[in-house]
Amino acid sequence: KMKKKASKKKNKEQGAIKFPNWKISNNYSIYIVLLITILALLVRAYRVGFLTIWLDEYMHINPAVNLLNGKPYGQNDINGIFLTWVITLFFKLFGISETVARIPSVIFGSFSIPLIYFLGKKLYNKQVGIIASFLSAFSFYIICWSRLARNYPSFGFFYLILIIILWYVINQKKIKSETQSKIFIKDYFFIFLLPIAFILSFLNHQLTFFSLFSIAVYIFILSTNNIIKKKPKAFTDWHGILTYLIIIGTVIFFIPSLLESIARPILSILLPDRIINWVLPNWDYIIDKLKSEDSLKSFMVYFNVLKHDYSKIYYLGFLGIITSFFIPNKLREAFFMFSIFVVPLFLMSFIFRDPSTPNYIYYIYPFFLIYIAVFINFLFERIFPLIFSKDLLFKKWFSNFCFFVLAILLFISIPKQEIRNLITTKKHHGQLIKKEIFHSSFVNWKSLCKKIKPYIKKDDIVMSTWPSATNFYLERDNSIWFRQRKYDTKLRKYVNREPKKDGNSATSVEDIALTISKHKTGWLFADFYFDNVLTDQRARDFVIRNMDYHFNISNEGDIKLFSWDHSRPKKYQNAVLIELGRNDTKLASRELNFNLQTLENINDGITLVIEAEGIDNINEAYVTINKENSTVIPIPKQVKKSANIAARRSYEVFISKSWLKQGKNSLQFAYNINIKDYPKGFVIYNINFKQ
Repeated sequence: KMKKKASKKKNKEQGAIKFPNWKISNNYSIYIVLLITILALLVRAYRVGFLTIWLDEYMHINPAVNLLNGKPYGQNDINGIFLTWVITLFFKLFGISETVARIPSVIFGSFSIPLIYFLGKKLYNKQVGIIASFLSAFSFYIICWSRLARNYPSFGFFYLILIIILWYVINQKKIKSETQSKIFIKDYFFIFLLPIAFILSFLNHQLTFFSLFSIAVYIFILSTNNIIKKKPKAFTDWHGILTYLIIIGTVIFFIPSLLESIARPILSILLPDRIINWVLPNWDYIIDKLKSEDSLKSFMVYFNVLKHDYSKIYYLGFLGIITSFFIPNKLREAFFMFSIFVVPLFLMSFIFRDPSTPNYIYYIYPFFLIYIAVFINFLFERIFPLIFSKDLLFKKWFSNFCFFVLAILLFISIPKQEIRNLITTKKHHGQLIKKEIFHSSFVNWKSLCKKIKPYIKKDDIVMSTWPSATNFYLERDNSIWFRQRKYDTKLRKYVNREPKKDGNSATSVEDIALTISKHKTGWLFADFYFDNVLTDQRARDFVIRNMDYHFNISNEGDIKLFSWDHSRPKKYQNAVLIELGRNDTKLASRELNFNLQTLENINDGITLVIEAEGIDNINEAYVTINKENSTVIPIPKQVKKSANIAARRSYEVFISKSWLKQGKNSLQFAYNINIKDYPKGFVIYNINFKQ
């Protein structure tokens, strides 16, 4: 008691307080963090299996199923293999399902919260740890990724352990002096744990290698500080020796010829070429990007995560970076935090900039939340004494008032609506999470595969833009990957894949034609990859012209289904496939151009003839000519009362001569979202003109 009174008196004299004297945060911190963790676990686990499996989740789920059934791993990319092993164990114990596949991520994401508290406490104090753990528990960004069978929550968990051990290894002397204890765990114990933590983190994600840059920067700063302060053996202690190695590594890093002759042969022992091409910087490409208009593109991807998660208080994190350097006796901690957050953020934004998606910042995002907590702590401990009188600061009622104000502000900052929408959604597909947080959309493979599975025969060929999905839901292991292009990590651009010419592939338009010709019947399941840069336009056109398209088979329209059957003649011939209105992401087509050499031979106008399916409302489909004039696509009078009004048929649209111009003209189709329409949308197969 005498020590507490003396400490309180000393604090009053110095004009500083320990984060208002809130005994609850000091005496019950473990219970508070435990309660936060339990709440976080419940939020992450609630209806976790509702959504259909997201595309990248199959990277772990399908290999886990293969391992469980005694089959080969079946995946070239072993990034995150640790999670795959864990999911395999869970499948063995609890059965195969979406829920079971995601439970490990729920656990790792929830158990990271005590680690965040521990790191914040060790670097600063209990209050920083509690605030940071609270923010991580209810971070919409962290919750989203903790509800998916992806390796980011497990990676974040082991990366936190790695960083905590690094702090102990590098700062043994500082920790010993602060504890003022003669009994301390031997240095070599943490040194022994360090490679184990690094391997476990690396088995969850290869981004672990950024920790090497963080260590290098931090040790360089410590060594430089020792030299400036003229400490004994500053040039020969372990900080100094490592600094020499860091300087050598930096020279190699910035000289392309040394990268190829020294770094590449060493890395090739451990990593495949695809990963090495990403790890080793291409300085010509980097410099060109820094000079281009897209110089900040990668940085903005990560900045948007910081901005759109805790949108009301995110700026406090940047203030925390600055104020961390002004906290007395915490300069070493400030440089450590700078090394583990700012350094990898800079490298991912400007050096290792491709690919850049929101998920890649997951492992360092907790450090940003600690920065927010640091600033809040700084506000109460350093700013309040400058504003309020000392007597007021030490009054119990004022301390309690500050506590409740902070609690209310933190509660208000929680993205409650986004979290509620995510865990209670009734939708199975689409952009269910804002793109700043989650770069992709959900595709309802489960529903379509369940509907089509009874019609697929054993000998049928199944092509798929995401074969892992069809393999899982159709319970097959031989779906053909429909993908003709790939991203070359060395050339930093998309290139065509080499044809296999084996009659059982779809890596080129020639392969597709050969495969179809050799097999009597088959199917193609195509999600949004069918329409993006990874599908060759020639392959897309070939499929449209040579396969049958099943329009109404998928209610959501997020997956296109094609088929072929050589035992019967093809019923329809398609020139195009313009599908609009199936979901809210595609309501208008791209502009299509047509040329008119002269208008002299045109009397009142021309007639646009289209062949379409799904138009069952008189105000459903529109066409716009030359961006200025629009008209509805009319339903023929004889079919308006037909029970099969939405069937495939021809439609005629009169286009006035006044809408046209000599030379290049354009037309664009659109879906009217403001009507009651079920099933939604329509598709256009052929377009022609007549006078």
